Amino acid sequence: MYTALILDDEMIAVEGVQRAIQWEALGVGNVLPAYCVEDAKAILLDRQVHILIADIEMPSEENGLDLLAWVKRHSPDTVTLIMTCHADFQYAQQAIQLGCIDYLLKPLPYRELESSIRRAIDKIRHNDLTLDNERYRKLWIQHQTVIIERFWNDIIEHTIPSRMDAIKEEARHRGIPFAEHMNFVPVLIRLQKWHKPLNRRESSIMMYALKNAAQEVFLQRRHWGGHIIRVGPHSLLAILIAREGTSEKSLVDCCNEYIEACKAFFYCDLSCYIGNAVRGDQLLGEYGRLNQMDRDNVIYLNKALLRHERPSRNADRQLPDFGRWSGMLQDRKWEKLRLELSDYFARLKSSPDIDADFIRRFQHDFLQMIYSYLHLKGIQAHRFISDGRLGERMEEAGRSVHDLEVWAGECVDKAMDFVEDTESEANVIRKCIKYIRQNLGEELTREHVANHVYLNPDYLNRIFKKETGLSIHDYITKERLEKAKELLRKTNMPISAIATEVGYGSFSHFSQLFKKYTDLNPKDYRRLG
Repeated sequence: MYTALILDDEMIAVEGVQRAIQWEALGVGNVLPAYCVEDAKAILLDRQVHILIADIEMPSEENGLDLLAWVKRHSPDTVTLIMTCHADFQYAQQAIQLGCIDYLLKPLPYRELESSIRRAIDKIRHNDLTLDNERYRKLWIQHQTVIIERFWNDIIEHTIPSRMDAIKEEARHRGIPFAEHMNFVPVLIRLQKWHKPLNRRESSIMMYALKNAAQEVFLQRRHWGGHIIRVGPHSLLAILIAREGTSEKSLVDCCNEYIEACKAFFYCDLSCYIGNAVRGDQLLGEYGRLNQMDRDNVIYLNKALLRHERPSRNADRQLPDFGRWSGMLQDRKWEKLRLELSDYFARLKSSPDIDADFIRRFQHDFLQMIYSYLHLKGIQAHRFISDGRLGERMEEAGRSVHDLEVWAGECVDKAMDFVEDTESEANVIRKCIKYIRQNLGEELTREHVANHVYLNPDYLNRIFKKETGLSIHDYITKERLEKAKELLRKTNMPISAIATEVGYGSFSHFSQLFKKYTDLNPKDYRRLG
């Protein structure tokens, strides 16, 4: 039921309108009186009023036309009628400009007033229908994206068979534009690593942000038609409509732009795998081949790869000499083993033919070596593998050579810790070395290291030099300069920042030491390296 408001400074005129009209028959359930403009405004602010019938002439400063102007700003859905004693064209013109649908002369002909109220109600119903239609239109647009994404997900998940007739029928049924001759370029976007630890909820939110960024870079900036869909907890699939003139270079450039933006703003590493242009019924097969590319990619981070650039799989690649490494473990030549591990992984990272199968074989043989060493020391394997973090690292190690290197180093460290604990010998030198490496950027002296292992500095220095061939001071210097060399080779950090990073507050002192040990100043070392 509708609500009507009657404004007139004459009470008898208001009551006459209230009694003369069959309001309920018109669908009006509430008829409210007002005798001044202020009262009318208060009612309009307090509740929804569908119809306003207002007299123009009012004794106050504001008249009925002033109220119409106010209603147009504050209650635009209210339909207004004007009544007056004067047939003034200027009044009528102003009322119409303010949205009034009728202009009635007093004394009111009630049949004419009833007819005007019917027109007002028809206008309200028309406005409501228009509003509903607009609401449904917006709702459809909002959900159309979901419907289209579900369509492509159903193709990828094989819910819709990979037959052209089945795909066309499903597209027609869901109201999605699709033509048999259309070709699509799939681009698999695979998150490789967050730079900061995230819980499941945070990761899901960030994946949503990555999807929005992909829509902006691939669809909005480049004006490529298509859709971005989620195809896993860490994967997106861009399905781009293939257009004549779209080159491989433009696809690679677009992917690189996206990768760099994600590194900068979302603190993550990801790679893009660009497929060939295929028909809708070939999309599932091409998506499978891109997934295989991702599984085989254990070398590259933050790279756009074309499908025909997929590295050849070389299952016969030579594994390291685990027997030699096992001997180093047993002889406690841990530093030498760590150096060999570092050299070996440096070579792996430059080998484009390393794949996930090779990583798995390396892991199995490496674990066998560790377990054999622990067995010789009387340590059961379950104590080693029950370390939760090491188990997580093992799963991560299958993703890339870098993760494999981190995992292997942690395995060696953990194995040595177990042996030390089992043999009840505090490996003081190893603890010192670990402490030094963890604190290169801090103030670090012989006294700091001695305090860490609760020993006299002079005594510690003697046994440290006996084991390593270097005094604690010289060892700290060596480790700092090795770290500096690594940063100079692998990063673009300013040299002054590298000096601070490795514990030298004085840039000139750092430069002098660096040249003394390497025969090159830091700038020349970076240039030649």
